[in-house]
Amino acid sequence: MSFDQIDHFVPDAWFGTPVFSVVGRNELYGTHHYEKFEKRTRYFNYLPRTVTVIERNGLCVEFPPLDDATRNAFVIQTDWRVHRSLQTRFLQLLKESHENEPRSLLALRECLKRYKVEPYDHWVTFRCELVITLEDLKEHRGEIYDHQHDVVVSLSIGIDAGPHPFSESGRILKQLESTAASAIKNAYFESIRIIDNEGKYGDRYINRDGDVIQIKSTEDPTLEDGVLVVRPRSGANKRRASRIGWRRYSFEEADEKLELYKSYADAENYGDSETRRKKDLAAQEAELAQRKHELKEQSLAHQEKLQQWEREKAEFQQDLERRQFEFEEEARQSKREADRAKYYYEQQLLEAKQRKDMNDWLKQLPGIMSAVALAWLTYKTAKLQTG
Repeated sequence: MSFDQIDHFVPDAWFGTPVFSVVGRNELYGTHHYEKFEKRTRYFNYLPRTVTVIERNGLCVEFPPLDDATRNAFVIQTDWRVHRSLQTRFLQLLKESHENEPRSLLALRECLKRYKVEPYDHWVTFRCELVITLEDLKEHRGEIYDHQHDVVVSLSIGIDAGPHPFSESGRILKQLESTAASAIKNAYFESIRIIDNEGKYGDRYINRDGDVIQIKSTEDPTLEDGVLVVRPRSGANKRRASRIGWRRYSFEEADEKLELYKSYADAENYGDSETRRKKDLAAQEAELAQRKHELKEQSLAHQEKLQQWEREKAEFQQDLERRQFEFEEEARQSKREADRAKYYYEQQLLEAKQRKDMNDWLKQLPGIMSAVALAWLTYKTAKLQTG
């Protein structure tokens, strides 16, 4: 595409993959030899309040107040540092004027007119300072977009600030405001936009309560390919895209997640969400009834097993008590038999002892009788002699 074919040429946006790393000291010193051009921006907050700076990529940085009685403003300081090998061509390009140049470039050119390059200067440095006062911020509702440095300076804290007007969130908010302007106040709406810069995805159709709507794909080199969906959320912060319900879907997931169809017929036959929801609800109710029935059967089976276990437990308890009684009865019977046997043997021993004593007495009886007879004879003899 040439410049003659269009009134205003907008370069295609390129979404590469940035690689970040923490630069070590050795690496920093190693690349210093090859440095030819450097642009450095610094922020100094001399205001009595914390200031948030938001870059185009959405990065937010909070700057607490600095104690300096001589200044009372937020200062953005930018240095351009040019090596001697680039100075000649850089200064020549800077001297060439064009129409509608920004004030910062005009001021830089005026600064260059007063600067004299010395032969021994290896570097030339230009410095620009932009001063933003507290009155400036309050005049613009506490937030300013600095076009020269492409940043937002805000008195709001952190994520409540912004967004950057040219960031992805800022463009989504602009799209939402444009859609909401044509919608009825307090009504629900959604915005679906297909960004297809390479023409690989094409148009899609969506079915809303039986109405098939075509969504045409568009080209926007400032946005990445995908399907953008914006839905408002009640009570949300309208200045933050993350709070209003927006999301980018890849082409692969958009068809499934958003129910997008390639043809009108497919959307009409398969895209009626209400009918599909009713079928899904009926299927879920049937599944729920089946699960309730299975749960009831499982409960009955569990109760049957529990009752069977109780019966087996009672039978086991009865058998245990019967065996315990029989054991105790056998123990008592054994004890009675043991007592009878003990008594019997004790009687036998006693009788044996008595028999033994009798036999000993019978053995001594003749001697006793002889002694008695002798004593009787002696008594009679003595009596006769005295008589």
